[in-house]
Amino acid sequence: MWTDKQTNRQTDKARKRNSSIELLRVIAMLMIIAHHSAFHVLTNVVLGSHYVNYLNNGSTINHIFALGILPGGEVGNNIFFMITGFFLYKKVSVKVASLTKIELQMRISALLIFIVSMLFYLIGGDIILKNTDYSPVSIGVKYLLIPVLSGEWWFISAYVVLVLMSPAFNSLIINNEKLKPVYVITVGFILFYLSSYVNVQYYGIIRAAFAYILGAYIAKKTSDRSFGFYLSIAIFSWILAVVFSAISVPIISNVLYMAFTVLVSASLLSAFKQLSFSSDTINTLGRATFTVYILHDNFLSRQIFWKNIVNVANVYKTSALYPLIDIVYVLAIFCILAIIDILVVHPFVSWSSKKLVRMG
Repeated sequence: MWTDKQTNRQTDKARKRNSSIELLRVIAMLMIIAHHSAFHVLTNVVLGSHYVNYLNNGSTINHIFALGILPGGEVGNNIFFMITGFFLYKKVSVKVASLTKIELQMRISALLIFIVSMLFYLIGGDIILKNTDYSPVSIGVKYLLIPVLSGEWWFISAYVVLVLMSPAFNSLIINNEKLKPVYVITVGFILFYLSSYVNVQYYGIIRAAFAYILGAYIAKKTSDRSFGFYLSIAIFSWILAVVFSAISVPIISNVLYMAFTVLVSASLLSAFKQLSFSSDTINTLGRATFTVYILHDNFLSRQIFWKNIVNVANVYKTSALYPLIDIVYVLAIFCILAIIDILVVHPFVSWSSKKLVRMG
């Protein structure tokens, strides 16, 4: 049982919590959703046994907007891993409770996906799974049984491995005074780039480790630069990333694209580090981003969000309002899934965590 003094201390701690990084989490999640709104229906569309690109099917303005939001996937995921390093670089051990909460979040989210899968199956919903022999129900069962290891969410798998390895990273690399950060970052980027040509799971882990180290160095480094200074670098780097994503020069385009998306991520984290404010609403939304990630990007939601509710590809091809519609739709998806976290997922995780502690 909490004493009044303990409760007050926890309340004061929560009240004084800096919400700037939580706001960055929210922004990163919006970037990722926006990226997926273009990636899954315009640039990574499965047709038979190959992928097709529909970017040229829209107007010039729509084309430019789609190109502009595509780097959000790289940037947003980098930011999430960097934030992990930003907060964990001093840790010397892994808390089992934190991993337990991840597992519980995955379980309840997988259960929600399974329930929706069953509903679509029973009513004959149009869930088309390309290049797979699984039915919506069988995939839903797989998510339910092994959510972390299902292979659907590379980000979650990489994150769990990263958390387990964080004490080793902290002691051997980040807090090792013999290693110069510039050398570590250079070698890390080279490995990051080379890993993009191998298995996607290994790429995810190396990418996560590289971003974790960058985030830790940003947390350790003091800077008198302003928020505006870092934001300007981020905006300029984003524009260059878009340019090099559209220009096809073997090797060079890919290297520069990856470099500039990393620079955007690092600049944004450095920028928001300079801010200091507290908001319970922002903290709540920041906490919800993990659930939003899981629920918005899986075999079921890709069909529902991008094809059934709003056929984004058709809007892109036919409407001059595509940029506005996409922005509003991305915000709506985030808000709806955040509400699900607040009303269902978070209460379940909190209740289950307390039960496990009492049982232990």
